[in-house]
Amino acid sequence: MTEIKITQTGSVVVELSEIKNYLRIDFDYDNDLLEAILWQSTIFCENYISKDIVEKTRLLFLSETEKNILLPFGPVKQIISIVDENDVNIPFKILGINKENIEFDSPKKNVFVKYETEGIRNSLTKQSILQFAATLYENRADFDQDSKSVQEIPTKVKTLLTSLKTMFI
Repeated sequence: MTEIKITQTGSVVVELSEIKNYLRIDFDYDNDLLEAILWQSTIFCENYISKDIVEKTRLLFLSETEKNILLPFGPVKQIISIVDENDVNIPFKILGINKENIEFDSPKKNVFVKYETEGIRNSLTKQSILQFAATLYENRADFDQDSKSVQEIPTKVKTLLTSLKTMFI
């Protein structure tokens, strides 16, 4: 069994004023809707590329591990702790460029990994969020304000994000 608890530590990538400028909106009565759309666009883009765009602290619980584990949603800024169910530190080695691969001396049970992600803040992620939010705002049928959910990611946004997507072989 795998569980994860997420705490957002970073701020938004696209400000409300930026999306309003992008959409050429000069009124305030849709501000709440636009903020909800911006957050949902960010989350959807993060899930599509399997990486954090906004910095977060993640607590990952693994009931069983192999000798090696791959931490989800990097790039990893730092590993804060890796402990067992009794809060005893587990020795580990960090492998890989993005600090996402962890190696133990043997498989483990009931492991808690607490780590911070850097977030990917660049022109591709910002433009993707802007385009996705604009599409959702202009085509409100794709965004349900009550449930704050999106039906499907637009093709142009997928194209922008593809170069950042984590591929598993």
